Amino acid sequence: MSGKINKLCAAAAICIGMFIGGAHRIPAAEIPHGDDIRSVKEVTDTARTGQENTAVPAAPEKVAQEKVTYNSVTLNWSSVEGAFGYQISYVQKDGADTVAGTTTADVLSYKCKGLTTGTQYEFRVCALDENGRAGECASVEATPYLNKTKFTSVSTPQLKKAVLEWKKVAGAMKYELYRKTAAQESYELLAVTADTAYTDETVTAGESYSYQVRAIRDENGVTVQAKFSEPAAVGLSSAAMQFESCEAVNYSSVKLTWRQDPTAAGYYIYRSVKENGTYRKIKTITDRAVLNYTDSKIVPGKKFFYKICTYTKKGQTVTAGEQSQAVRVQTQADGPQLVAVRTNVSNRSLSLEWKKAANTSGYRIYRSVYPDKGFAKIKDINGGTFVGYEDRSVIPGGTYYYRIKGIYVNGSYKGLSSPSQSLEGTLTPCAPIGLVMEQTAADTLQVSWNLSIGATGYRLYRSDAAGKDFKCIAQGLTETTYTDSGLRDGQTYSYRVSAVGPAGEGLKCHAVSYTVGGVSLNTRTLKLCVGATKPLKASTFLEGDVEWSCSNTDIAQVDEEGNVTGIAYGTVRVTAAVDGQSASATVSVTPGNKNGIDVSRWQEDIDWRRVKESGVEFAFLRISNHNLADYTFETKYQNAFSVGMPMGVYCYSRAKTVAEAQEEARVVLEILDGRKLDYPIAFDLEDAVHKASTMKKETLHQMIDAFKQVVEDAGYRFVLYSYVTFLNTYLDRTKLDGIDLWVARYRNLSLGTGYTGTGNIKYWQYNSGQYNGSNAQVDGITKETGELVSVDVNIEYEN
Repeated sequence: MSGKINKLCAAAAICIGMFIGGAHRIPAAEIPHGDDIRSVKEVTDTARTGQENTAVPAAPEKVAQEKVTYNSVTLNWSSVEGAFGYQISYVQKDGADTVAGTTTADVLSYKCKGLTTGTQYEFRVCALDENGRAGECASVEATPYLNKTKFTSVSTPQLKKAVLEWKKVAGAMKYELYRKTAAQESYELLAVTADTAYTDETVTAGESYSYQVRAIRDENGVTVQAKFSEPAAVGLSSAAMQFESCEAVNYSSVKLTWRQDPTAAGYYIYRSVKENGTYRKIKTITDRAVLNYTDSKIVPGKKFFYKICTYTKKGQTVTAGEQSQAVRVQTQADGPQLVAVRTNVSNRSLSLEWKKAANTSGYRIYRSVYPDKGFAKIKDINGGTFVGYEDRSVIPGGTYYYRIKGIYVNGSYKGLSSPSQSLEGTLTPCAPIGLVMEQTAADTLQVSWNLSIGATGYRLYRSDAAGKDFKCIAQGLTETTYTDSGLRDGQTYSYRVSAVGPAGEGLKCHAVSYTVGGVSLNTRTLKLCVGATKPLKASTFLEGDVEWSCSNTDIAQVDEEGNVTGIAYGTVRVTAAVDGQSASATVSVTPGNKNGIDVSRWQEDIDWRRVKESGVEFAFLRISNHNLADYTFETKYQNAFSVGMPMGVYCYSRAKTVAEAQEEARVVLEILDGRKLDYPIAFDLEDAVHKASTMKKETLHQMIDAFKQVVEDAGYRFVLYSYVTFLNTYLDRTKLDGIDLWVARYRNLSLGTGYTGTGNIKYWQYNSGQYNGSNAQVDGITKETGELVSVDVNIEYEN
């Protein structure tokens, strides 16, 4: 619906404050509407400037409804040049103007909530200037409504009743079901129900019926009705042959009975998994006196439909009669017994255990963050002998609920049991990040750290000498700071902190050290590109001025504030000195546009706050190894996200076929679950299976294209990772046009990657600690005791 322009000044948008610069500002709630608005605007503008000011933003050229539900309307509009934001309001007929909210200048949509179903509203959008003044409004009319439902199942068991099911409608309180026969011209109300199913037991065999259903909702005593569904036709055939009963014997068999036809030679039994699908003959009854049949080739949880007909013989001629109306059955098997959900602190995972269920072919595992709703499948376990599963795709500190169902297979059919009871599992919080110390007195350090998800408290540990055990010096801490006093001057102390939650104490963070009476830097390493400037920050309790120096000013230079500028490729030491005490950082100057890292399960408990202060501007996280999730991914993602680290992910591939590569991509998307990435999804192609003599180059290229297609169709960017020798030897490097590359080669930074094939080099992994010509350490990635370790270091090229 297109918008129209109202010559209205939305003065309710003007938050005019309290006596600023001598001008009285009227609270928004006191600003009148309608014809009085202009006079208020003139008064306030004149009070502020001494003259009439009419330079307010124009109205949006277009405003439209984007989505309508039973209690909300989502609007979008065109941008207004010079606008600093937008105000959204709405008004009912003969009602007051209600301000729904405001947005910033870059947000051009808004969801108005809490509306009344069936009520027509006029929605108004006006632009705001830098002082919060509103201009003219653009408006659109819209009415929240209930959606039209549709029938999902219609059946006529034994031709004695009609069973109808329909789709649930958001906001519906009840449903009205209408019916008419073939002889009736109009529908009559049959029932009003709060359920989404109804059994009509007033039908007559041989009659045809048509049904319609609609959702209804009570709004302040007024019944609001949705549009009617499409009709559902039901015919109760008067064919001579019909089933008398169709009843489950157990979860894997059903017994069918019928009346004898004395003219028949026998009977044919047909079965289908769809009411209107293809029916296949499953049994021939050659004795007309046999009036029952038990089908034992079904599975629980799946719907089966049956038909019957007579057949007659005349000489060699066999004639089948008319098939009966279909009858439906769906058996149930008891759910497995879920015994326990246990917390694995070291693996950051939850382990499920259940009792083996008889005759199952496997188990399906469901998970939710709610105890009684929202369960979604996370894994199928093929093989009935397995009675456990470790869920690693969970977030530390989180609470999850699990159910399982047995999988039953009978021939080509697969069915599910009823669900087990739900059990709760809670993870311990992850190790806190951002552990820092600041000296606040001669014998005192202020220790602080970041919040951990799911933490109810913290424990702080300290060691006063290298190699000594860490002792708990404080527990039950509810704040993320602790004052440690009575310390010795000149002594180096190391600290670790852990978070405690309902599931117990989590892992301790890696150690961070501080020397009392010394000088400390915010990072021990710094990565920057040639021409870039990044800061080092010194802290000390000493009273002298900080003096900065660099070991080689041809590679990097540092100013008196600690700002380091990259001059040429190489590694130097930058030192901060105060009154004879000093601290140094290793500075690496690289080519490219940005510096980054890539990490996997081999780098656990990363302090992303320190990593970011080390000059790292992006990170690739391993999200999966073939089709298995990296169990450290969720912790890494949450902690990196908390400090604003731009991220991409990579899948370490072991795919041998195009189908396996597509499945690897789907696993990545399933783990991401729609999360936004600032960097691409990388396909890591380097495993031994890709270098096997049986692997063809053509297949590898098809796998690359297949993985790329899946992730790009989902809205993500793609990059291919491998090392130069692989690209040159196992792929056809002339056939990588249009593909972004992430190239690994460990050598002198001045030499570049050395790759000369097709493709666009976006990233270079230039070291992982295997090459001594450049530094591969990043503060925040350490041993448990705090010593720096090597990590894969990368650069990004701008073009």
